[in-house]
Amino acid sequence: MNSITSYFKPFSSNISTEFPTAKTEEYRYSNVITKLATITVTAATGEKMNLPTKGDYTFFADQVLENCATKSFEELPKNYHRHENYFKQASLAKDNKFYEITCDKEEMTLDFAASKGSVLTDKVYIHVPSQKKVQIYLNFYTEDNSLSIPMIYIDAQDNTHVELIYTVEKENNTGVVAPLFELIAQEKSHVSLQTYTQGIANHRLTFIGFCAGANSHIDLRSGFNLEGKESCDLFVRIYHEAANSTSNQMIKTVVTDSSQMNFNGLIYANGEAHNIYAYQMLKGMILDDDAQILARPQLDIEYFELACSHGVSIGNFDPEELFYLKSRGIQTKDVYPLLLYGFFSEPFMEIPLETYWVSRIKNLLGTKQI
Repeated sequence: MNSITSYFKPFSSNISTEFPTAKTEEYRYSNVITKLATITVTAATGEKMNLPTKGDYTFFADQVLENCATKSFEELPKNYHRHENYFKQASLAKDNKFYEITCDKEEMTLDFAASKGSVLTDKVYIHVPSQKKVQIYLNFYTEDNSLSIPMIYIDAQDNTHVELIYTVEKENNTGVVAPLFELIAQEKSHVSLQTYTQGIANHRLTFIGFCAGANSHIDLRSGFNLEGKESCDLFVRIYHEAANSTSNQMIKTVVTDSSQMNFNGLIYANGEAHNIYAYQMLKGMILDDDAQILARPQLDIEYFELACSHGVSIGNFDPEELFYLKSRGIQTKDVYPLLLYGFFSEPFMEIPLETYWVSRIKNLLGTKQI
């Protein structure tokens, strides 16, 4: 049997288990390496899981996808080569082969599945041609003692509108889910990553975005509802590299029991990023004494004719809100789901998929009657 520690050994030396300083990049592993090291991975059985959905492309651990062309790392757009060191550290696989997918329709679904005792490290390069408007649904499924850490690269060409809908269902995930998203928004393109997750024991999301073209926009809208001993690590880097580009990050998280949320976010603007607007906000609710939210919002600005803002707001529900709802005849068991519904709905308001997300949040929180 192989321990997951062996996969991380090349990059995990001298890593502290304490929350790192904002200037270090070791955050990628500092909060997950100790958790992953406790998971023992047996030899993969080679059997495919029975998935509840069938995607346009389905990736299974230790299974070769036959209906996809491949591309090497060296063949990716030059934007990725500037972060070659990050690529080497983040990848657990020895080869640099990417599955290449071109979005040729308005809606596409990708499934990533890791069965018991397997490690999924597939790398996927998704090319979105100019003048396209697409929705890409990404579903993850893991079983006990499995690790799903795919690398998903999105290349949004000029004048595109790309929505990435990232879903992780509690009942279908008992392993570790840790995807890495890296995307490039070219001129006049709009790329959005949207996710709401609840009940995932070990979850880690890495999101790196490049506003590489003028008038491009990157949007991150996320909700994380943690309970028990669940943990979530959110690592975000947004790079503004062109004039008149914009970005928005709105993250909502609620922690209860002894769960923990770790957020490390950075907005970077180089000397060419004139007249940009960047916004980063994490709003959190700590509902139990043993729960934690650790947040590090950061700005790295090389040009000053721009507007950048970041912030963190962490607290609890207003007692007056609780009293008001109870005084209007709402039962105690329904008060918190109702408040949580309002709290989590905010990031998804005024976007094309608002109805989809509102319905999803209602169902997961048990507030269908609203």
